Amino acid sequence: MSVVHEVAADFWREDRKRILADLPLIEVVKRTPGRIAGYLPMHGEFPPAFFKVYFFNRGFQNEVEGLRTAGTLSPIPNVTAPKLLRVIPEKNAIIVEKLCWRDSESEWERFFVKPFKIDWRCVGSWLRSFHDS
Repeated sequence: MSVVHEVAADFWREDRKRILADLPLIEVVKRTPGRIAGYLPMHGEFPPAFFKVYFFNRGFQNEVEGLRTAGTLSPIPNVTAPKLLRVIPEKNAIIVEKLCWRDSESEWERFFVKPFKIDWRCVGSWLRSFHDS
């Protein structure tokens, strides 16, 4: 968690000692041998955000390239890629805007794809464009 705290302080442009009250609000949602990911809470004028800290440079570089490519694509209705807020190369960290499902407020429905009103053709079109880029 030490590296996550350093990433949060770097993103918020604060000294690590000045953010002690917000550290317990950082939510880690996934840990793997290669990365740690989670949510940073709102802090001052900084919005809530999603972070990933990579422990290997290759995964970090692939993610950064993918997010930058996604940001250059023409928008397709109902398909959203998170906006890259900050890259912290010395920590192999990325911070993107926090997105959430907009089709349902129900935690239960989020486990099932059928109830979502997703136009899969739009998703496929966006993915083709992304991979071609």
